[in-house]
Amino acid sequence: MEVFNTIESLKLGLKGIKDIGFVPTMGNLHQGHLKLIQEAQKQNLNVVISIYVNALQFNDPDDLKNYPRTLHEDLVAIKSICEDAIVYCPEAKDVNSNMKPLDYDQGPLGSDLCGASRLGHFDGVIKIINFFFDLIKPDAIFLGKKDYQQLVLIEQFASKFYPKIEIYPVEIQRDRNNLALSSRNTHINDKNGASFLYQTLYKASQNIQKQKEIEPMLEQCRSLLDHNKWKLDYVEIRESKTLNRLSAKSVDLIILGAAFYENIRLIDNIEFCIE
Repeated sequence: MEVFNTIESLKLGLKGIKDIGFVPTMGNLHQGHLKLIQEAQKQNLNVVISIYVNALQFNDPDDLKNYPRTLHEDLVAIKSICEDAIVYCPEAKDVNSNMKPLDYDQGPLGSDLCGASRLGHFDGVIKIINFFFDLIKPDAIFLGKKDYQQLVLIEQFASKFYPKIEIYPVEIQRDRNNLALSSRNTHINDKNGASFLYQTLYKASQNIQKQKEIEPMLEQCRSLLDHNKWKLDYVEIRESKTLNRLSAKSVDLIILGAAFYENIRLIDNIEFCIE
């Protein structure tokens, strides 16, 4: 495993390397991150992993300050499953001084759902992804479905500016309580209670498939979270491929939710179909 901290050293390390599978992370790695690495390995790609806490995508200074940073443990975890990985751990000053201006309109989706309450969040995501794509020049990128809106926005961005990069969505990894794995979970004391978001979304998706009644199920979902000590951000259903609002022809759907539990913002989603 090779670890690089500067742009110039990474460029030298990548010289001559082809078939790159890129896994972007903000560190504090868990099994969900490791699954992305393993999926890249399955495609027989040279795995490049970034570990960088991107301040541009935080709209809350306290959230940025408290974001867990465990670089030593992260490197040990990577080496345990991918000894030939290339890991890029840049300093913020190196990134910021080399980040190119980006003229790109994400459209309504960028300020919808998570974007509505986290102003500028997805602008920061796209800027850092553009930086990594331009620097690393990957052939493929591996992204978890937990951050589903982020996944769709990166897909849309890549299709316009980097159409040759193949995007591999990877299923959500969950703990024994069905809580979606997240770096922020380290701040949660009652992980069983935190799984209530998944349980609520799952029941709603099942009921919608049976009863074909969407709005009543969404209202029930919101009410359940509100009455169980959750501070609700949103619960919505969209078309799964685009996150567009539903039409009469919508079949492949996704229910998405975001809410605060123990003052920690959690997100989750479940894909399903209706006939």
